[in-house]
Amino acid sequence: MPMVHGRRWFESDDFAGELPGRLSKTIVPLIESGRVKRFLGPNEPDRDKHGDLSVEETLAIWPALEALGVPLASPSCANTEGTPATDDANQGTGGNWMPHFMQGADRLGLRVDYIGTHGY
Repeated sequence: MPMVHGRRWFESDDFAGELPGRLSKTIVPLIESGRVKRFLGPNEPDRDKHGDLSVEETLAIWPALEALGVPLASPSCANTEGTPATDDANQGTGGNWMPHFMQGADRLGLRVDYIGTHGY
């Protein structure tokens, strides 16, 4: 199942809601062929050495991901608890990235079909 691996999938102008070229070239043909039936949102966007996407950037590209026309899993954060804890379980990532994303998605009426998680 394909996943957005974060910032490297996008150019700065991709945050305007258009389907990024990399997704158009690699993922759309797999969806059209029937090989891909679901899509995973950004991987660890709350970590600067992984997905490295702000909540606002992710919300901006989400309509383009919805346009893929397959069920979408939310971003899979390193720290989904919404607490400032920084222990080994969340690899030093504290904060409220996921709760803020879900609140923004709700406010904007965006579709999230599944919740992506990690088990460390």
